[in-house]
Amino acid sequence: MSDLTHLFDIWHVAKGLAKKLDKLAKERNCAAVAPWKQSIIDNLPKAYRKLKQIFDLPSVRTLRRALESLAIYPGFSTNILQALSVKLESLPHGSEACAIIFDKMTIKETVTHDTKRDMLEGLVCLGHRGRRAHAASHALVFMVRGLRANW
Repeated sequence: MSDLTHLFDIWHVAKGLAKKLDKLAKERNCAAVAPWKQSIIDNLPKAYRKLKQIFDLPSVRTLRRALESLAIYPGFSTNILQALSVKLESLPHGSEACAIIFDKMTIKETVTHDTKRDMLEGLVCLGHRGRRAHAASHALVFMVRGLRANW
């Protein structure tokens, strides 16, 4: 296998944007968005380049470098759990109540080689039970939301 690096995937951005456009189209006085949804999604890379000419946005290469530097791997990240702990300590009393929401999401079945760790990414990962030799098609994700305060 060649040295491939998994980079920022525009497909996931487009999928998230499509959901937001659907929601926007349902709002009052925004129905005109619906017919344009697919065109917006299809032209997302071109639209970013055009917006970059108007606004001071980072280049695509800069975005890719920033995302490559993130060390987020399957499983519970101690860094994220520590950040949550620090956030909880800084909240006023009574604002600590939260909901933890787990969800399964469909992901693009892609296997790439992580040259920094010299391992294949995108295979089924079962935590302490090991990895499987086929591409993952789903991921379990979680979100933490404050019940009495936004955090």
